[in-house]
Amino acid sequence: MLCEYEVREQVATIENSDGQPMQKARNLMRICRELKRQLHRLRQGETILEGDHDAEGAARLQRLSRNLQRLMEDVRLAALRCLRDKPARMGFVLAAPPTEPVFAGMNLS
Repeated sequence: MLCEYEVREQVATIENSDGQPMQKARNLMRICRELKRQLHRLRQGETILEGDHDAEGAARLQRLSRNLQRLMEDVRLAALRCLRDKPARMGFVLAAPPTEPVFAGMNLS
């Protein structure tokens, strides 16, 4: 199980790496998927504790799952930032429309 310190350290390492923005985002989303699996396991445990009438234990797991959810959102935002910082692709630049009509100087009558 990953702790918050490890996750934030991994995120900083990925963000500061020299990789391509898309690869950085993929690596960050890989961490996010692992956090999602952990969140699912925590919620299963919470359900079990609620069924056993252990309100205090269920509340503790509920707080932990909320913190994990926030951490997962932070990692997603970091991935989005990596993609937003991605340089735009080179493409064709459309010419500006002419300022005067093409047939302005011609006598069409």
